[in-house]
Amino acid sequence: MKTIVIFAHYNPDNKIKDYVIYYLEQLKVISDEIIFVSTSPLGNQEQKKIVPFVAKIIIRKNIGYDFHSYKTGIENIKDLANYDQLILCNDSCYGPLFSLKDISIQMNNQKIDFWGITSSNLLKFHLQSYFLVFNKQTLLANCFMDFWKNLPIYQNRKDIVYNYEIELTQRLTANNYHAASYVPLDLKIPLFWLMNRHISLLIKRYLIHSTNYSTLGNVLKFRRCSELDKTIILWDYIIQKYKMPFIKTNIFRRKIASPSHIKDIIKQVNPNFNLNFDHE
Repeated sequence: MKTIVIFAHYNPDNKIKDYVIYYLEQLKVISDEIIFVSTSPLGNQEQKKIVPFVAKIIIRKNIGYDFHSYKTGIENIKDLANYDQLILCNDSCYGPLFSLKDISIQMNNQKIDFWGITSSNLLKFHLQSYFLVFNKQTLLANCFMDFWKNLPIYQNRKDIVYNYEIELTQRLTANNYHAASYVPLDLKIPLFWLMNRHISLLIKRYLIHSTNYSTLGNVLKFRRCSELDKTIILWDYIIQKYKMPFIKTNIFRRKIASPSHIKDIIKQVNPNFNLNFDHE
């Protein structure tokens, strides 16, 4: 199976961090070619860090977030028909903590047309866009190519989620392309565990003044697990119970968990994972 990856990158300091290099190294194991698209003006020394792993480096204007980096990457593929699989992913995660090859084998053996690591029913069903995989039939479909060809530019996060992330999944499923996520949409989580998580996030919001409003809103509404952003609210549970391979960098930015707790979780599931975290 011939696989091409488009990796979306942004760093405010115009750097390529160690965790990104590690991620690219692991992606190289499951792919034949990686196109690296950055919205940061990377110097030659920074670009040299990833030359062993990527086939092409593209620097573009910082508009349209990751989806327009994905669009730029797709437009720079000479012939999509030469590939059996397309992976879209970005630098919003630390990892992988588990083998991407094993995960790919598991998902590719299912009767599905495209898949992601996690999914959500918030607003409408969609695969979360930090890691998406499309098989040959899907990536050559008119509805898939039309989505990218006519992709508008949004700056508001809600518009981006609805018109990029949700729209892509909904458009493909409406055209009878079947989707699935590696971490199940509906999780069976003990009520006691969920209550503890809700309480801890409320404490962080009101006493420590960490976590942002959107995270708190999801907690206060006691949404179903299928509607929660599992990568944030249930991050440790899905790593331990479902071998979620990534930790979102927002876990640090929003102070969802302490660095020591994060490292304890990682040590339990993969003692050999030893990267410095950029947001400690």
